[in-house]
Amino acid sequence: MGFLVNSFSVSAAALPDPTIPTISNQILWLKSSDGITKDGSDKVSAWADQSGTGNNLVEATGSKQPLWVDNQLGGYPSVQFDGTNDRLVKAWAGGTKSQPITYCIVAEWASAGGYIKGGTSGTRNFIIDGGTSFNNGATTDLSGGTIPSGYFDSVHEFNGTSSEIWVNGSSVLAGNTGTSGTTGISLAARYSDSHFGDPKIVEFIVYNKTLTSGELADLTAYFVERYSL
Repeated sequence: MGFLVNSFSVSAAALPDPTIPTISNQILWLKSSDGITKDGSDKVSAWADQSGTGNNLVEATGSKQPLWVDNQLGGYPSVQFDGTNDRLVKAWAGGTKSQPITYCIVAEWASAGGYIKGGTSGTRNFIIDGGTSFNNGATTDLSGGTIPSGYFDSVHEFNGTSSEIWVNGSSVLAGNTGTSGTTGISLAARYSDSHFGDPKIVEFIVYNKTLTSGELADLTAYFVERYSL
């Protein structure tokens, strides 16, 4: 078994390949092992959405493209942003997405102060690396919890006063993010092309809904099996 990355074949024979749980309202699914368009220097110009909704992220400017790095977590590669000007962007197919909306991320949050996920306009949901704590918001900031070191999975639910963050399947923070929806997604940057972060992203999934406790448990189990978290 193998996967093709812009004419580069990378063997996945020894890697676990569990089936992602079937959860409705998936609007984005990015995997570092699939859908990557990169050049001979491993700079990523496009990351194809595996959800079937066509939300393919792109960055045409070579100096702003993140780096694909092999064998980072459980044998899988990651897409690494430099914290200086790298980003990948897509306005949502079909227009603005209203809350509730849930972002599921497997990544290492490398340093403080930058965006993990921004939007494409002032109507957005943002996820910021606050250094030691999380900072999520739409029209209101929700800050707290503790960001782990190394790679981890996190689930970020934007649902007004019932918003919540889970890390490796456990709730770490709940409260109010405000009620704004989002017009699109900008990985590792604010919508204004600023406030750059340097995450190392392995998988990124978005659902336009809240997850049930069973769905959250199934998704966490999938991440654990796939990446040995």
